[in-house]
Amino acid sequence: MRQQLNDKAGIGQTLNNMGEVYLGLSQADKASEVLQQALAIRRELKDRKGEGETLDNLGSVYLLKSQYDKALETFQQALAISREVKDRAGEGRTLRKIGVTYSNLKQNPKALEIYNQTLAIQQEVGDKFQAGYTLFSIAVTYDDLQDYPRTLEWSKKSLAASREVGNRFLEYRVLNLISTTYGIKGDKERAVEFLQQSLAIQREIKDSSSQLGTLTMIMVFGSKASDLYSKGFYSQARAEAPHDIKLAQDVLQMARELKQPDKEAFVLQKLGRVYYILGDYNKATEFLQQSLKIARQIKELQTETTALSLLSSIYRDQGKDRQIIELSQRKIEIAREQKDPLSEASSLNVLASIYTELGEYEKGIELYQQALAKAR
Repeated sequence: MRQQLNDKAGIGQTLNNMGEVYLGLSQADKASEVLQQALAIRRELKDRKGEGETLDNLGSVYLLKSQYDKALETFQQALAISREVKDRAGEGRTLRKIGVTYSNLKQNPKALEIYNQTLAIQQEVGDKFQAGYTLFSIAVTYDDLQDYPRTLEWSKKSLAASREVGNRFLEYRVLNLISTTYGIKGDKERAVEFLQQSLAIQREIKDSSSQLGTLTMIMVFGSKASDLYSKGFYSQARAEAPHDIKLAQDVLQMARELKQPDKEAFVLQKLGRVYYILGDYNKATEFLQQSLKIARQIKELQTETTALSLLSSIYRDQGKDRQIIELSQRKIEIAREQKDPLSEASSLNVLASIYTELGEYEKGIELYQQALAKAR
């Protein structure tokens, strides 16, 4: 319609809006293509405010692609234009993204300094919607700094702001951050409480992918069987196991429907753990082998390492020493790949003990020496 009317300003605005949608879909190349067209039109029309808006979005493309130097350069151009045309709301929006870029570069003090400038502008112009995101960015930065009291403080401010303007998308993201913080602090009941609130919003707005992430976290923090088992309460752990299995099966089905193999591998590993607690080694081995296969295909090393450890425990109980050797050797490879000498020492130690039990003493001594060197 804009093209039929030869409305160049309208064409530029519509292309810009399309770019924002592609950004929302994380389709960086598509976003870049239409935003470059919008930028050319806006520059031709000498629409400085529109040019700044599109440059801001192009900066977001580079941010999405982790091209942080180009993102900063583009954001600075957008910021200069916003200040030139006295677009304070645009200035605040771009400043927040500059802060996010510095956060990604792990320059957290610089990021916090910029977020505070951003917040002052947004409060000045009454932009409560964007202020909610800035408050959230501050909370995320403190989380990265492992300052959890401040993470909760700023998260709750962002939560209040998101609810005031009815931003349900931001609200559930804040709830997830709050729940993770409580989980890190060891308060798993509060963690699950906030996750359930988040899940209700995700179901309301039909965000399936986010539902899967939240259900996975509920499974992690709400899985009582593993906690009880690790504390030595074996009978209570087995009593809780059916609940954990049902939740894990629901999450597994959703992970397969959404074709998210990382979540699928993780849930299969958790199911293997619960069946191990129940003493059903056949089912535990079946699920752990499935988890290993997927984790190796997608190079999900942490899930693979945990599955390897659980399988080693099963084989140890069954006296299958040769199988443990194979698993331990893979764990050593992963530890070296991750440059984790402590895990490498631990796996070398296990391997050495197996060779010693098999009577292969020279091999055992050699591996113990390697483990000792890594431990030191």
